[in-house]
Amino acid sequence: NPMAIAGTLAIMTGGDKEAFEEVKPLLECMGTPVYVGGPASGSVTKLVNNMVAGAYLVAMAEGYAFAAKAGIDLQTTFEATRGGFAGGPLYDNKIPKLIHRDYEPGARVAVHRKDILNAKHYAHHLGVDTPMTDVVLQVMDWMNDNGHIDEDQIAMVKYYEDKMGVTVGSAD
Repeated sequence: NPMAIAGTLAIMTGGDKEAFEEVKPLLECMGTPVYVGGPASGSVTKLVNNMVAGAYLVAMAEGYAFAAKAGIDLQTTFEATRGGFAGGPLYDNKIPKLIHRDYEPGARVAVHRKDILNAKHYAHHLGVDTPMTDVVLQVMDWMNDNGHIDEDQIAMVKYYEDKMGVTVGSAD
């Protein structure tokens, strides 16, 4: 994982607080460990992170397909929006890949889909509805069904290209 190698990984840890404190210096070699509570809380927090990130990635793909369909310059859109509420580290990482049709995986849809499926299973266990996560899973299932599951998450724009009849970005 590039983020672990760079020491920037988000580490969500649950379980015994004393055990966490004991291993925290080792975890800090890979990133920023945060103790989130008792047993299983780290796993649930990871699911929350992946649910939110999935929705954000799908929203980015949809927004940029919308911009392409409207004939708006994608690079200009990126420059105009990256400092607004839409911007952030994930946006800065993924939108240039989208603009240049670079789907070489930094993070594969397949791995993210596994986490989304786990979130859906746990939501079912809790007896709650997660409609945004349903949309994310729908897009990821389309990626799987159409042979794009091992591409970068931002390749989910292909779903919207198919639905909107547009090509987003260029591989120049």
